[in-house]
Amino acid sequence: MSESFAAAGGLVLTILLGLLSAEFLNATVRVELPERYKSLAALEQKGGGAYLGLLERVLFFIAFWLGQHLLAVGWLGFKVAARWATWAVLIRPPDAGQIDAFRDSVDLSARLLGRFLNGTLYNILCAAVGFVIGKFVFQ
Repeated sequence: MSESFAAAGGLVLTILLGLLSAEFLNATVRVELPERYKSLAALEQKGGGAYLGLLERVLFFIAFWLGQHLLAVGWLGFKVAARWATWAVLIRPPDAGQIDAFRDSVDLSARLLGRFLNGTLYNILCAAVGFVIGKFVFQ
């Protein structure tokens, strides 16, 4: 089959596997939002993560397909820098008498970090499966 058909098939498979990402994250990240942060739960659904995940899977697939691994590495570096800035705000040593607030921020951070890392790895896996199937089955 043609290279373009194989690439399209691999990309479609990558995108379809991505439809399971929410279930994957819900199954693998078990830390619940602390009570004081429950009002932020909607942000997990409305915060744009689903669209970012889709774009990330496509980016990884294209990087693999074209053999441009620096594109994927550059994106991962950008994500680390962006997340680093966020963590500087979330986790700080507690003031005297604020240990409960500190525990809540640790739980929040653990949930966010779990979703961040697991989601990124899931996106890489989806793109890798799409790439392998496209290259070695469709082509």
